[in-house]
Order: sequence, then C-alpha cells, then structure tokens
Amino acid sequence: EYFRPLGPIATADAALKYFDLQSPLPELTQYMLLTVGVLPEYREKLPGITHIDGTARIQVVTEEFNPEIYRLLVEFEKLTGYAVLINTSFNRHAPIVCSPEDALNCYQAAQLDALFIGDYQVPSGIEMMQ
Repeated sequence: EYFRPLGPIATADAALKYFDLQSPLPELTQYMLLTVGVLPEYREKLPGITHIDGTARIQVVTEEFNPEIYRLLVEFEKLTGYAVLINTSFNRHAPIVCSPEDALNCYQAAQLDALFIGDYQVPSGIEMMQ
C-alpha cells in the first residue's frame, strides 16, 4: 500500500521507558488514541514507530487487558531488549476487520504470511468459500 499508518504497541513498563509518559498511564493509551513523544535517546533505536516530528501513536498493553499480546511483548523483549513492536490496523482498502470472516478475507486479499485467530493458526493458501 502507498500509505499505512504504523504505531508502537508496548507493555506499560516499556511505554514509561521509551515515551514521554508518566504513571499512571492515561486510559486512552490502551486504544491507540494518544500521540506522545518518543524520548530523544530512543528515536533512532525505534525508527519504525517514530513519526518525523518525534512522536508516536502508542497502544499500551497490560497483562490484564490482553494477556496474549502482553506475553508476546515480554518474550520479544527477552530476544531484543525492547518490549515494543510495530502495530497497525487490520484492514486493506476496507473497514477494519470485525469478525473471523473479515479476518480470513483480509488475510487472503493482503497475501499475509500468517494469521492467528485465538490459538488457531490459519493454514497458508486457504481459499475462502463463496
């Protein structure tokens, strides 16, 4: 796509470390509705999520709010030292995915490498039934 907005998804601890945020974190950070500054010392280390003006539209994940994504971020931090990943909306030239059927259609249309719905990995090359 010509343009796809990207933003960071991070644990609360990582959000406080990398971004201009104070505890307690605003509730809006759970929903990617708040633009915050990326701390200067991390802008070059996190270029994929840093806007040209040094900000990012962050989504903060807690273990209580989304345990699966939280655990993914914790494991990613063990591998890389960063509990932050790039996040974007799940859609392609259409409204945001809202159902498993939408997810399967987008997966096929976007030719994604993998799709997980809950604990189930959708086989690659799956054909949608009409």
